[in-house]
Amino acid sequence: MKKVLLIMPVSTLDFGSSTKGGVDSVCQILIKDLIENKYNNYRFRILAFNPKFKEKNNISLTKISPNIDILQVPTQEKINNIRIPSIIVNLIRVHREVREFKPDIVHSHQAPWLIGIKGPKRIATLHTYKNICRNPVSFLNDIFYAKLFPWLCNFYIDHYTCVGKSLALALKNDVKKTTSIIGNPLNPLYFEQTINFKKLTNLKFITCALLTKRKRIDSIIKLIIRLYQTGIDVELTIIGPNVDNQYWQELHDLIEKENASQYITFVGSKNTGEIKELYENSHIGIFLSSEETFGLAPLEMLASGLPTISSSVGIIEERSEFFERIGTCIIDPTQEEEALAKVIAFTNQPPLIDRDALKNEFSANAVNNQYFNIYKTLLNA
Repeated sequence: MKKVLLIMPVSTLDFGSSTKGGVDSVCQILIKDLIENKYNNYRFRILAFNPKFKEKNNISLTKISPNIDILQVPTQEKINNIRIPSIIVNLIRVHREVREFKPDIVHSHQAPWLIGIKGPKRIATLHTYKNICRNPVSFLNDIFYAKLFPWLCNFYIDHYTCVGKSLALALKNDVKKTTSIIGNPLNPLYFEQTINFKKLTNLKFITCALLTKRKRIDSIIKLIIRLYQTGIDVELTIIGPNVDNQYWQELHDLIEKENASQYITFVGSKNTGEIKELYENSHIGIFLSSEETFGLAPLEMLASGLPTISSSVGIIEERSEFFERIGTCIIDPTQEEEALAKVIAFTNQPPLIDRDALKNEFSANAVNNQYFNIYKTLLNA
């Protein structure tokens, strides 16, 4: 039985109950599939970096299935009461697990965690690269994570996987290593509810995203206001945390200026079950981000049965014909009049979503099997 060390950001073992972002959500879905489908040809140890984990004394290996152990560790720690940069303490953890577990493969969902690893086959899954979908942090941090680490990681990686073509194309300019494109999985919970669209007296729109300028929540609000001004009875529910106070204020100023507070509602962060319930009580999903490496949210709306309006980003841009065929209206929010006309036509005759086609492409089982094919190729090389 071959041994695989998976290195992931995971904020909870109560999968779906909370998340610290898209990569965290993806890793929770992949782990849950590993547990439920019992891939018996492999023994897994998961090194889970948990940003919410503070109790250093409670760190212990937990068996979550017959062939899967998980070790939750904090992302930040002190050594001799001195706070050390997180990348250093993370690498100490990774190297310790490699020595103790002796894996055949180390597969990390953050490339820098592989720095210095020698011996086992090494796979890095990229969810971002250099400045693609990365928010600036500080001058020094940006130097390390956008320039130094991408160059250094290449010496310690045998195979890259990217969640989208934009990452793979950027990577191709810098490295000669084998690269595969493997998308992100959808939570199977979203496929459980069937939403039957009927002729309604009002339209309930819903969006789900971090409240940042890149997600263009302001464009969604402006579109909903335009629909309201044409005489359509609309509502908009906005799921997502405030992570930019200035932008948050701008959104509220826009709503107040247009006197739209009676039909636009912010509900804050929600867990998977709560998001699913909100989707079940909505009619149209909308997602108008300006940049995504993959873009999970609109796919989750489609999986829930929601006809979905999306900008051309991430996987929807890469496979636009597929997504239009299964029930997506793709618009350019910068072309306001054209976008408004397309949305009105779309909502007048909303399609029935082909969720089977979506599930076949983006189930957790399908994604994990693609990773296993890479494992087999590397082990047989």
